[in-house]
Amino acid sequence: MHLEQADGTGTLDIGGKRSDTPYHLTTRQDGDGFRVEITVSAPRDWLLQRGFSQQATLHRENGEAVTLQAEKRLDTDGPISVVLTSSEAICGSKDEMLGKFPELKN
Repeated sequence: MHLEQADGTGTLDIGGKRSDTPYHLTTRQDGDGFRVEITVSAPRDWLLQRGFSQQATLHRENGEAVTLQAEKRLDTDGPISVVLTSSEAICGSKDEMLGKFPELKN
């Protein structure tokens, strides 16, 4: 069950090359806790020009660095738009989730 979604602006670091980029947070309740996933959508050619193959680092608004990955290694035969996804962060309570992800407070 999706509870909340929010957007933020961070910096995507691909091999030391940094670019401002929007990101999206999605939460869902899981039993007594919450799971939060971060995604970034980017054009394939833009990623390839910056040397991306499968993994990048997103520096969120609060300064936290989060590893993002593509589903598979990226090449010119891949889809035109690529979604990079974080591992799910698990929070034990809504207060913990809002503390770790202040973007959800807006």
